[in-house]
This record gives sequence, structure tokens and C-alpha cells, in this order.
Amino acid sequence: HGFVQVITLTADDGNGNTTDSTFTVTLSDTLDPSMTSVADRTEYVDASCEFDIPDYTGLTVASDNCAGAPVVTQAPIAGTTISGHGTVQVITLTADDGNGNTTDSTFTVTLSDTLNPSMTSVADRTEYVDASCEFDIPDYTGLTVASDNCAGAPVVTQAPIAGTTISGHGFVQIITLTADDGNGNPTGSPFSVTLSD
Repeated sequence: HGFVQVITLTADDGNGNTTDSTFTVTLSDTLDPSMTSVADRTEYVDASCEFDIPDYTGLTVASDNCAGAPVVTQAPIAGTTISGHGTVQVITLTADDGNGNTTDSTFTVTLSDTLNPSMTSVADRTEYVDASCEFDIPDYTGLTVASDNCAGAPVVTQAPIAGTTISGHGFVQIITLTADDGNGNPTGSPFSVTLSD
């Protein structure tokens, strides 16, 4: 690309008389580089529900008809932080042959949250039966504090559910509180309730 060749045309009349005319030929590369495609990717967020985009340029192989190896750049650049479970970011890789010809290749990065919520534990409890030797399990979900890297406050549920009746002096019921971040990551925290007459 850019090579300049001088061409000389010579007219000869056969009688020993010649005339030269010169002009230049300049070569120009107008062919775009080629590059292999990159498959869409799933990446995983950290404890802050964030992901720092790495340098993906090594995932493609670029070649050119003139330049040896085209320069491959990336947008957004490596080090850009994206966040949020389910966030989809389009990554564009560009091969540039340095002769004004570029080729783009795009793929998507989808963020996934695989970290379970955290929740404070609840101490085992003793509860007292009524005149029928029964006890209606209350809503214990307020006894724990749940937090998550992505969701604001995970939904806390309880099993057995509030309102379930258990009975009998000395009966032990396991209560399981479960924090769910909505991204498929539950955390369970069990404690026992012992009935006393």
C-alpha cells in the first residue's frame, strides 16, 4: 500500500528518434481486514454486583492482505465497569490495517449474579402452648436481616408458613427462613422452636 512505481512509455520511430513519457502508479489497499468472530459470553458479577470488562482483543484473530497483523481495539475499553444481573453489554472489536480499512466484530456480554444473599441467623426459641396445648407459628421473617450484592432487600419467606398450628409439650419444630434475591440464588437459615407447657 502506498508503493509508487514510475512507468516510462517510449515511442520509437525506427529512425533513431525516441520520445519518453513517464507517469506514476500508486498502489492503494481498499480491502478490509478479516477477523474471526467471538461468541456471546456470560460473565459473573462480584460482591458489589459489578464486572470490570477485560481485554477481549485476544479472542479474535485478525489478518490483512497488506499489513501483517492489523491492530485490534475494543469498545468499551478494558477496565470499563458495568453492573446488574441480566445487564447486556455489546462489545465491538475493530481491526484496523493502518491503510484506512477497518472491520468490526460484535458480541454480547450478559451479566449473571451467582452469589447468594446473606442473612443474620435466628437463635433457637422456646414458645408456650395455649390452653389447647397448641401454638400458632407467627411470622418470624422480621427476626433476620437479609442483604444481597445485586437486589436491594431479598424477599424472606418462612416454612412452615405463619399460622401453621403445632402442638405438644417438648415438640420441636424446625423453622427455615429463606432469602431469595430474585436471581435464582436462595439462602436458607434454620432455627428450632421448642414448645413448652
